[in-house]
Amino acid sequence: ISNLSTTAGTINFTFTPRHSFSTAGSFGVTSPVIFEAYTDANNYMKLYKSGTALVLDMMGSGVLRTASWSNPTLNANTSYAFSVSYISGGDLTLTVDSVSKATGTPVSALTSVPSTIYWGSDRSGINQYEGTFR
Repeated sequence: ISNLSTTAGTINFTFTPRHSFSTAGSFGVTSPVIFEAYTDANNYMKLYKSGTALVLDMMGSGVLRTASWSNPTLNANTSYAFSVSYISGGDLTLTVDSVSKATGTPVSALTSVPSTIYWGSDRSGINQYEGTFR
């Protein structure tokens, strides 16, 4: 995580799922979450499975922007380098293994910087996406 501000930032991490994307929602959770960076209901980022898509939501100052990667290939026990970046007035971008997978525009500035990141779940603690993070 580097230089998160109200107007720009990047979150880099490596994720190794224990189950392939196609079966990730088969364990009692319909929308498993890879991560959520959260301040409040008006300022957060969330990366999660929704049907056959990997969705990146960013709520900035109460305005929702979404970037969606349809039919992603995330195989069990394979490590993937993720990068999530945003810039106010510009793009919300999801990059995996140095390849841009989804973009949403335009991004609204955050009122405040996310203060907590939940890895493998969201703030509820129940929408778990099983895997390891580095």
